[in-house]
Amino acid sequence: MTAVPDPDPDTESETPADSTPKPESESESESESQPKSGLDTDTRQPSPDDRTRTRTQSRTRILPFESQGTAYCIDTQRVSRVLGVTLDGSLQAATDPWYAGEVSFESQWKQTDADSETRQVRVVDLARVLSSPTAPLERPSDAKLLVFETTDDDERHYGWLVDDVDVTAAVGEEELVPTRTSHQFVTGRIDYDGTTLVWLDDRALND
Repeated sequence: MTAVPDPDPDTESETPADSTPKPESESESESESQPKSGLDTDTRQPSPDDRTRTRTQSRTRILPFESQGTAYCIDTQRVSRVLGVTLDGSLQAATDPWYAGEVSFESQWKQTDADSETRQVRVVDLARVLSSPTAPLERPSDAKLLVFETTDDDERHYGWLVDDVDVTAAVGEEELVPTRTSHQFVTGRIDYDGTTLVWLDDRALND
């Protein structure tokens, strides 16, 4: 797999879902390459009624994405980068979906970094993790990699291989419906823009 410049997932939710994300230079600042903060804030001193209203109206910014025809989402605060990757035969040959290969890229990871540095990403093949072992998989030629701040014991960032990534959107946390499932890393489901999204828990999946 080969990493290519980051598409920009942090576009306002009014942008059409089928629009192509604008590539961005790896030398751009961290504030431009990272998703926005996931929670709206209110600086005024809340009254008891306000605190109750805040709990029921809290907004979270999510990043919708797709894998094998299923729509998923995750809190954008948890995603540090979105990379484009070109798939090759190494993915098919990988026997462990939790470690389907590695990719590297150079980036100024933090605003305080003076120079770019090479980062290693451990690829988690999300389609195989979430599907039956015998299920046929259809792969796009150009996939996306959701890169997390979380690293493994060898300092490789976890990266989920997915089919496509949409633009970010703000949703109400109270809209999340818990779902009974055999996967412990599924938080629940939420309806957005006419589509039901499966909300994944990266902490459980990357553990």
